[in-house]
Amino acid sequence: LSGKVKNLAVVHKTIMTTGIGESFIAEKLSKFESALPEHIKLAYLPKPGIVRLRLSGMGSDRMNLQKELNSFSDEILSIMNTYVFGYENDTLEKVIGDLLIKNNATLSIAESCTGGYISHLITSVAGCSKYFKGSIIAYIDEIKKEFLDIDEKILEQHGAVSCETATEMASAIRIKYNTTYSIASTGIAGPDGGTAEKPVGTVWISVGYHENTITKKLQLGDNRERNIERTAIAALNLLRIHLLKLN
Repeated sequence: LSGKVKNLAVVHKTIMTTGIGESFIAEKLSKFESALPEHIKLAYLPKPGIVRLRLSGMGSDRMNLQKELNSFSDEILSIMNTYVFGYENDTLEKVIGDLLIKNNATLSIAESCTGGYISHLITSVAGCSKYFKGSIIAYIDEIKKEFLDIDEKILEQHGAVSCETATEMASAIRIKYNTTYSIASTGIAGPDGGTAEKPVGTVWISVGYHENTITKKLQLGDNRERNIERTAIAALNLLRIHLLKLN
């Protein structure tokens, strides 16, 4: 028996997902998972904004196992659709970079609550100068007005953390840096600074393109570091979803 165990092969296949929580994934994949053969297992490996799905197979034929896992991976893709952004060691920022290059497009970023973290992710990819022009960290209202030309009336009427301000930030940085696309973030990262109307974890993200913008509200928790990470991933994913529609 020990000799047979030693000859068993273990093969893994990792599917990268974002834009959906672990419990919702489990619900979507419940029938798929219950139908898996005994020698194939599915594990959920979450981190802020991203859930890795790891298929593992055990058997005597490594090549056949790999084929099985590839087939099950394709089935997961058909169920999860655009929630899947890559496989194995793919990162969201690298996937976005490839899409921008494919579309001969450029990117600029205006950040408030994320404090440069979105720009950090983008610039962590080698060769990003092909598509990334630069960013502005406009943390306080004064900088938003002076460097992004945000109308003071918008800040007074709607506040820095609002749909209107996020939209203006995305439009302003795209025009200022003359890029195809832009990303903006503004919110209350925490652990304090919230109000009854805008509690800690209230965040607005926006993607600008041509004369249009897509703006989305996030309602996160009170963990500052996690909020920054989740906001960055959500903002990048908002751009990714739009870029996918072009391909």
